[in-house]
Amino acid sequence: ADRIGSDTLPSAPGLYLPLGDERRKIGVLAVLPGNARRVLLPEQRRLLETFAGQIGVAVEREKLAAAAEAASLTVERESLRNTLLASISHDLRTPLAVMAGAGSTLAEKGATLDDATRISLARSIESKALEMSELVTNVLDLMSFESGQVPLRLDWQSLEDLAAAAVHRLEERLARHRIDLQPLSDVPPVFADASLIVKVLVNLF
Repeated sequence: ADRIGSDTLPSAPGLYLPLGDERRKIGVLAVLPGNARRVLLPEQRRLLETFAGQIGVAVEREKLAAAAEAASLTVERESLRNTLLASISHDLRTPLAVMAGAGSTLAEKGATLDDATRISLARSIESKALEMSELVTNVLDLMSFESGQVPLRLDWQSLEDLAAAAVHRLEERLARHRIDLQPLSDVPPVFADASLIVKVLVNLF
């Protein structure tokens, strides 16, 4: 930094100062002086070197902060994924156990069971298979969301209609529960993907 130009570009019109230290150079500060002689004075050069050092520290701090934030997000995302997958795996065990039990009963005692019992066991297998299908769909959706491959079909939606659609999809499963949907007519419409919001509500219910 004791002359204009650089080792690789000796005729360049600027003064080039490294950003960072000897261990880690993160950039170059280029100064295009109006007065070349003045910028080469020792006190001016020291001042420029101080500026370059401070800029280097600021850039390095920003890079470290960005890296720390990215690492934190990665850890949080991994933790959430593991929690969701553990929850879904746990939820799969119940319908699998019901299906295995019903299937075993049908296979071993089907000939001795009355029609109503056989139909009930078959319906339970069907119902639990649908439950498992929904859980697997949730896993696939999770993978799609993480890869950013889910196209959103956004439009203005009524929350009241979305909630009613979710309840309707769970009509059979919620038959033994009291459902009390409070009027949402005073809530303004939301700009959202109707199918995804209904799916969220179905999962919550």
